[in-house]
Amino acid sequence: MNFPIINSLISPDALKSFLRDNYEPCSKVTLLHFFQFGLNDTYVAKTKKRNFYLRIYRHSWRTKSEIEAETDLLVYLAKQGIPVSEPIGDNNGNIIQSLSMPEGNRYMVLFSEAKGTVLPMNFDRSYRYGKLVAGIHECSDNHPYDDRRFDIDLDHLIDRPIRALKKSFGERVDDLKYLTEIGNELSMKISSGLVKKKPQYGICHGDHHGGNVHFDKDGEMTLFDFDCYGYGWRAYDNAVFLWCRADFSDESKQGKAKRTKLWNKFLKGYTEIRDFPDDEIKRSYIFVAIRHIWLLGLHAEHQTYIGNNWMHDKYFERQIGFLKRWIK
Repeated sequence: MNFPIINSLISPDALKSFLRDNYEPCSKVTLLHFFQFGLNDTYVAKTKKRNFYLRIYRHSWRTKSEIEAETDLLVYLAKQGIPVSEPIGDNNGNIIQSLSMPEGNRYMVLFSEAKGTVLPMNFDRSYRYGKLVAGIHECSDNHPYDDRRFDIDLDHLIDRPIRALKKSFGERVDDLKYLTEIGNELSMKISSGLVKKKPQYGICHGDHHGGNVHFDKDGEMTLFDFDCYGYGWRAYDNAVFLWCRADFSDESKQGKAKRTKLWNKFLKGYTEIRDFPDDEIKRSYIFVAIRHIWLLGLHAEHQTYIGNNWMHDKYFERQIGFLKRWIK
């Protein structure tokens, strides 16, 4: 019996040969290895002079037009002097490759390397990162609206995730009830104070947790992974930075104080470039809880691809526990 495939893995050797034949900068690739599995597959291609990153988008995750919008934005930002990992075209100028795979078409894009590595957010890096995020928001307000991308609105952040989670909660009826009720409350708080207009609403990276920016030996930054880019509230985009500091920091008095100072340094950098009124800052705290709901929904929605053996009682206890502590 022939079983259908939902996600296949491409041979690194085959990809190395493809890059050598079709991308002049990669004509002398010495090594190509599988780097990371996630929503997409990432490979690293190494040459003597520089490295490249190759993303293979999962089948049905992003349409070709959505990917075109992502690469178009990156080209625009790079031209404006924003330090981002740029898409690289093949010898014919094609940025997106269509690959015929057992599960269906998948798309591939080659990106320039983000020099350096992910580093913990200290006070100086948080300040500089805030300036970078503000620069992107400021710059992208001049970019024409692109209807090929999605809205990072309340349906995307709350309603859709909760629908996905209903299948995963099992007998945890009280938790599902709590999540549904708190989702409605959070939606009302955002709807009553924010509008879908510039400058509050516009292009957002969508994933500014700090793991998508590299710092080189001189402290220079390069931002990458715009896969979650869409149109949303800038308060949400900034809140992702705060969410990561909150979700993965200790709850001691010292831990909370450090988290607050990191956030304040980020805001200091941001507001030196772009206005961020107190009302939006206050709503960033609401968006921390909303971001957490979105992440839980993402896990639930994609468990067919990433597995669900870790989505057990302790997982839900921790996630719901964080939400209750933060909201309290």
